[in-house]
Amino acid sequence: MVHGVDRMKKATINNEDLMKTIIRVLSLGTLVFLFSCKNAGTSADSAVPQQHDVGKMLLSFGSPPPGIASVLAVISRQGYEDRTLDLSITDSSASGNLDDVPVGTWHLRVDARDSLEVTRYSGQTDVDVQPGQIAYIHLQLLPTTGGISIVVTWGTPLDTDLEMYLPFNGNANDESGNNRNGLVSGALLAPDRLGAPNSAYSFDGGDSHILIPDLIPDTVQSFTLAAWVKPTNTVGIRMGVYLGARTGEAFLRIKNSHYSLGANLSNGILAEVYSSAPAVPDSFVHMVGIYRRGVGMEMWINGTLSGQISIPSARLLSGAMTHDGSIGSYAPEWIEWAREQGTYSWEGVIDQVRVYSHALDQNEIVQLYNSGR
Repeated sequence: MVHGVDRMKKATINNEDLMKTIIRVLSLGTLVFLFSCKNAGTSADSAVPQQHDVGKMLLSFGSPPPGIASVLAVISRQGYEDRTLDLSITDSSASGNLDDVPVGTWHLRVDARDSLEVTRYSGQTDVDVQPGQIAYIHLQLLPTTGGISIVVTWGTPLDTDLEMYLPFNGNANDESGNNRNGLVSGALLAPDRLGAPNSAYSFDGGDSHILIPDLIPDTVQSFTLAAWVKPTNTVGIRMGVYLGARTGEAFLRIKNSHYSLGANLSNGILAEVYSSAPAVPDSFVHMVGIYRRGVGMEMWINGTLSGQISIPSARLLSGAMTHDGSIGSYAPEWIEWAREQGTYSWEGVIDQVRVYSHALDQNEIVQLYNSGR
């Protein structure tokens, strides 16, 4: 009987050891599974994209020449599948966008092809996709070399209250999404501040201008005008961006050799704020004018506050139905009259014109200046 009891005890002990071993194996397996799941959740390929993990690319081509039937863009990056975009082509441009692009550096190649699918122009560069932002990719064909100029800038996905944005990528089309295109009269395409061809407009100081639609109502509480400018003549009064007096009259200009933001008010007052330093001929600067009704006006040059004044609470002047808005001149129907009054058209280059129906704050102004847009 003693031997039988001993055998039963040994069997019990062996069963306990077996159960402990099984539990240890199962526990280890569970840990390995959880660890592998954690690693899979952080890998670039298997993670579910979140807003802070992705950005967007917006490609725009200015004035493709005759003979180009398709523009193909391909982005590639180690560890990711290539993504291909066939840009939408019109008579004057080609554009397209890539959404939900994982943050990081991607290699971009762009090929412009003829009707036989032969590549006529090509260019490539690296594009840094930033979290929650758009990489604005401005493209320009280079007929003499067969290359494609690629310039990348960055910005937030939504420009709140952006009424009009004219980047002048080979044309005067509005890229704000509001379809407020400009109508070019006499102004000529020119290199921008980075030297990219056909990426800005030059004005001769005479009748050349770009007609723009009404943008700001007379009751507006605040607005922002912004542009990159390079004057060749800073003497007297030179009109840069004019918001017509149909709805609400305001303007960016040079007066007394200083940059300024002006607003004609309904009470007969001309409110105008000037830059602290004079305008320098043949030099690009970033002008930003801020208006806050009943509070004040500010002039910012190259991301720095350069002048400010207080203003009364009054509506903007309005109701002059033949005073249309214009870039490069006073109201087009009144250019000759304006000259007789001492207000001349712009002489030099203007680029990247923006109109907002709100006042940008300091951080937004600095971001806009640093983005180069």
